[in-house]
Amino acid sequence: MKNQVYFTILFMILVGCKKPPNKENVVQSKIENFDSNYLKSKTNYFTIKGDSISGNGKDVLRNIFEESEFVVFGERHNSANTSKLIEVLIPEMDKNNFNTLCLEVGPHSALKLQELMQPPQNAIDNLKQFNSEYYNDAIDDFPIPFFPGIEDARFLKAASEHGMELWGLDQEYYYSILFLTDVLLKQNEQNQNFKEIELLKQRTDSLIMKHFIEENSSDKEIDVFASLLSEPVIIKFFNSIKSNENSSKIIEDLKISWDIYSRWRKDSHADRISYMRNNFIKNYEVAMSKGKRPKVFLKFGQLHASQIIANGAYDLGHYVNELATKNNVVCTNINTWTRFYQEEEKEIDYLEAYPVYFGRYKLLMELAKENQWTIIDLKSIRSDISNQIIELPTNGDFHKLNALIQGYDYQLILPKDMGVKENR
Repeated sequence: MKNQVYFTILFMILVGCKKPPNKENVVQSKIENFDSNYLKSKTNYFTIKGDSISGNGKDVLRNIFEESEFVVFGERHNSANTSKLIEVLIPEMDKNNFNTLCLEVGPHSALKLQELMQPPQNAIDNLKQFNSEYYNDAIDDFPIPFFPGIEDARFLKAASEHGMELWGLDQEYYYSILFLTDVLLKQNEQNQNFKEIELLKQRTDSLIMKHFIEENSSDKEIDVFASLLSEPVIIKFFNSIKSNENSSKIIEDLKISWDIYSRWRKDSHADRISYMRNNFIKNYEVAMSKGKRPKVFLKFGQLHASQIIANGAYDLGHYVNELATKNNVVCTNINTWTRFYQEEEKEIDYLEAYPVYFGRYKLLMELAKENQWTIIDLKSIRSDISNQIIELPTNGDFHKLNALIQGYDYQLILPKDMGVKENR
């Protein structure tokens, strides 16, 4: 027992007297600066000429489609460059079995677009004829949003040529009713009460235009959709065609859409996002039940594409990421910006024009080039933060930078951009 106590005391003395390590022998882990040099190491560039992509960024794009089951593309709407990029990427998508294109339009608007793309060689002319027929000068808008341009028709044509199915996930647009009443009438041509339905449809169209024009010309806020939902003639028209299954579905979705528009000041945004999420999973499950595994490219506005909470909702970008995790596959989220924009004769530098918004992203925006596409690997930066290789700034920039890096896998900055050329 004495020997045991003795050796215990001796051990404690030796441990207590152990020399501290030589500072020169200690490896200090160095935290890199979040600066332009660091960001350049995460950045690649590419160019588009005709139907070809060249530059180091081409490999980044190829890798995205090779490894991903879902790609969520957060766009800037009405961008000629965005539509051109997607047109050029569609063959790469097809090569990697992407068979579905999700759009920020209503389900029935997507069906109309799919119809207009047949045959593919007539796609541009078909969409031009449709836009011309339903564009209304008094309203100054198109019946299907985000597809007014020739560039938009071209990428839809490419999607059709490669056999991609279109899913519309959003509420039906304000003015989609301008063509949907025609769709409803056509679906009921065999109805024994067709003449009565046709008359109701004409009266419905007149009432709709009356309400829209009043809203557009008024200085006051008018809840036009609450008015439409309560119009006896419109209710009668809808009731007269409810027995048709396809018509009934259009009416159901119109009522949901109009209710969301009517309550936009009362947090209906969350209902809109849930509607989109629900439409996605319904389409996905139908495809899976038919043995058609969907590989999906989603083209939506930037806020919808984040994989974290955005604008108070867990949007499509988050939802699709959750599904990918559940299925043990990859979802890639891409955000896009424009720095240089040609507006008629004037070139705008968004970094200078919108310093409050883009000032916090200055280091990233300064990587943009007028004649090349810039793609920044946010996923790699996110990994470096997690592994304590890099630290974000501790000033106010942290919040926007962290939301961007956590929300997206890549930041794409377009070369000098402009609006699409109207196709009507």
